Amino acid sequence: MIGLMYKDFKVMIDRFKPANIIAILVVSLFFILLMRGSGATFIAIILPLVVASTPVILQTSDEKSGWDKYVWAAPISKKGIIWSRYLFCLGLIAGTGLLTIIVNILTQIVFQDLPLKLHLIISIVGLLISVLYLLLLLPAVYAYGTSGNTIVSFILIAAVMFFLYAINITNLGDKFIRFVKYLLNIDIKIVCLAIGFMYMVILLFSFQLSLRVYTKKFKR
Repeated sequence: MIGLMYKDFKVMIDRFKPANIIAILVVSLFFILLMRGSGATFIAIILPLVVASTPVILQTSDEKSGWDKYVWAAPISKKGIIWSRYLFCLGLIAGTGLLTIIVNILTQIVFQDLPLKLHLIISIVGLLISVLYLLLLLPAVYAYGTSGNTIVSFILIAAVMFFLYAINITNLGDKFIRFVKYLLNIDIKIVCLAIGFMYMVILLFSFQLSLRVYTKKFKR
């Protein structure tokens, strides 16, 4: 699996040249200097979400090079092939999330226009949203190729629009607010355990779905 993860790493390095990375860092720094704490929290949401689209880049490279057909014939288990992609993408998001947390802490120390707690909460929320998006995206990419990104994005946007519409025409908004207040009164350790368990279930379901789609796809 390490070799497969290194291959994905090389693909990303080839895709994002040092000049591109420097440009992203400069734009992010300018955004923070312009909007201060709000800019840092915005980056904490957007940057991990952008990194979560990594499977699309990797799948595009695999399709162009015929990598899937080659690795299918190699003496590597199908689970190993799928796990390597999951571990690489999750590691990339985790690293990005850690970077955004550090940036938000430094921004709060320098500007002090937003509470540190708010910076940390938004950074963690951004990380959780990105991981969820990744776990939905990976099976879709294995099933539909690069079009999977469009499908998942459409489903998520439709779900958000339906949720907002439901809030406007029902009392769901009040119930949601009461639910959030209820969560805030629960011990943070219990909340973390519940979130961890939920994401573990989603991860296992996503992996099994990807494995089934991948195996079926290349048995044709």
